[in-house]
Amino acid sequence: MQVQESMERAARDLNFEHAAKLRDDWRSLNYLYRQLAWLAEARGKYTFVYSVPGHDGLGTWYFIRAGEVNDVVSAPTCPATYGAVRKTVKRWAVAAEQTVDRGHGPYPHTLSLVASWFRKNGAQLQRAFPPAEAGRKYRGLARSAVA
Repeated sequence: MQVQESMERAARDLNFEHAAKLRDDWRSLNYLYRQLAWLAEARGKYTFVYSVPGHDGLGTWYFIRAGEVNDVVSAPTCPATYGAVRKTVKRWAVAAEQTVDRGHGPYPHTLSLVASWFRKNGAQLQRAFPPAEAGRKYRGLARSAVA
């Protein structure tokens, strides 16, 4: 608020050029604050597995942790492929439970991308599930592939 007070003081003193510069600075700071708050909200809300079906019938599971893409595997379609990713998914479940070191994983640059994607495509969150439910989700995918 110091910038806003300085802007108002400059306007009262008829120093309009300085007031205009301070107004622009205040707008920039306000924009930055809103963006950082939005990214912080994504860090707090987005920890899950995001299932994306492929065009060839094969899908992908993205492990989103603290709003960042943390890992990716091919979505399992049978007991053998689920067995191949089981250890990875268990590791995801443990990581999802840890809230002390949230964020700054191997791909921190993906935070903005993930936050933007789910902001624009909120319905896609229906494809998300906690890592601990991966076995149940896999069995559901396997049944729907057979049907």
